Amino acid sequence: KYVNFLLEDNLGALWAATDEGVSKLEDGIWRTYSEGLKNKYINYLLVDSHGTILAATNEGVSMFVPSSGGAGVGLDGKIWRQYSDGLDSNVVRCLIEDSPGNIWAATDDGVWKKQEGGAWTTQYTTRDGLGSNDVNYLFFDSRFTLWAATHRGVSRFPLNPPYQRGQGVVGGQG
Repeated sequence: KYVNFLLEDNLGALWAATDEGVSKLEDGIWRTYSEGLKNKYINYLLVDSHGTILAATNEGVSMFVPSSGGAGVGLDGKIWRQYSDGLDSNVVRCLIEDSPGNIWAATDDGVWKKQEGGAWTTQYTTRDGLGSNDVNYLFFDSRFTLWAATHRGVSRFPLNPPYQRGQGVVGGQG
């Protein structure tokens, strides 16, 4: 398997983003969870502030949720659900979460923002100052400026209104 990213969840379990789905190390054995994924090529993983695993795929974002049954349930009793409502881009390369709980996505069509409990509604592109709409990675600095690594250099977005000092950022800081 081709491994793109490794992640440790809130319980100390190790997860791997691979070209065949998401694998988890359980009792010394890697188990792959791909049932319900729209696309099995996983670019990045994020554990959000609620402990939910989000997978950035080549066809949007998927969410790993414990389930007792239903469509897409794997043999392990888990399910991947699509988390891409309103996200126009297919290729999602990176995900980060800010302190208010918004999820940000680096895509092949700019930077997208999803407010907690809402849809992907905000898009930042070259029209907003991005060097390129092809974005590889996102990062928040200590002043809560969003930095984007693009195919044409680095772009930054001081967020308005600025976040209060001390709120911090969850995940995405590889």
